[in-house]
Amino acid sequence: MELMSCEPGIRHAFSPPLSKHSSRIPNHSNGESMHVLVLADMEGISQITSYEELIPMWPAYWEQGRAKMTADVLAAVEGLLAGGATKVTVHDGHGSGARNIIEDQLPAGVAVVGFGEHDRMVRAGEIDATFQVGRHARRGSNSFASHTMVPYFAATIDGHPITESHYEAYRSGVPLLGITGDETLAEQIDQGLAGTPYLVVKHSRGRTEAVPAHATPEESAAAIRDFARECIQHAAERKVPSVPTPFRFEASMQAEAAAMALGREGLETVSPTVVGREISDWWGEFEPAFMAAIFARYPGVTEIPEADPDMHAKIAAASDEQLAAGRAQVVAWLEAQETHWD
Repeated sequence: MELMSCEPGIRHAFSPPLSKHSSRIPNHSNGESMHVLVLADMEGISQITSYEELIPMWPAYWEQGRAKMTADVLAAVEGLLAGGATKVTVHDGHGSGARNIIEDQLPAGVAVVGFGEHDRMVRAGEIDATFQVGRHARRGSNSFASHTMVPYFAATIDGHPITESHYEAYRSGVPLLGITGDETLAEQIDQGLAGTPYLVVKHSRGRTEAVPAHATPEESAAAIRDFARECIQHAAERKVPSVPTPFRFEASMQAEAAAMALGREGLETVSPTVVGREISDWWGEFEPAFMAAIFARYPGVTEIPEADPDMHAKIAAASDEQLAAGRAQVVAWLEAQETHWD
């Protein structure tokens, strides 16, 4: 979700409780409407093979990454519509600080939404199912741009590490139809997500390189399109991912951040780099505690920054020194975050 440490790619904090969803998914074969929310990230996009394609500070490479992300999203949207979805909305969930998906390449009627509108739709119960595109492995994996939510952060539920895919699925409150992403994440889709259909679209070669699983972009698109269509045609088999309560939530971070998180939303010290608490309600307790732990790294931040429509102009106007400084920050994180916690 997030690569830039200065732009926390996290959900709006302290959302009101989600309305109860039924586990019954609409039967599109009987003419019922089905609204699918595509949750798109960038690190697990099929043809993205270098971290420079994820960040606007490498403008030429990032534009290539945008085109590649759009291609995977388009293929998924086409498959979902062909399989019976009556409405598809796309959430651009890559926190680069900019708009990543090229919207005018998507079919008419398919909207791309940011963090705020995504949250509103989830809270209002306006979606019937989700489909995840371009997903990546959790923090601690020797996998391309692996992380959990923000740099230097990891989370567990009852001692089991969770990925961003777990978090998105649990909070959406509707069936998860399928996931596309790298092979490492496929091995981490466990607990409440066990059995979710998964399409491997790339193979990692460490944290900074990857290779596509398919020989050409056209083959990748065809595979994603067919996978999405098949997933929605078997939608009735999917259940709502959930976490049994009560459970234990713990978050790992740098020691300075852990100290700042202490006491927020009931978080207690577990170790110098870990905070946690017991949870009996997802929306009333977990969401506030989870967000408080993430926000501890960003004093003064109270909500997710939306994509900046002027980012292209700002990058174009940036000096070589400014771009170099930003690039160095990204490289330092990629090299350090898996081992450096103090």
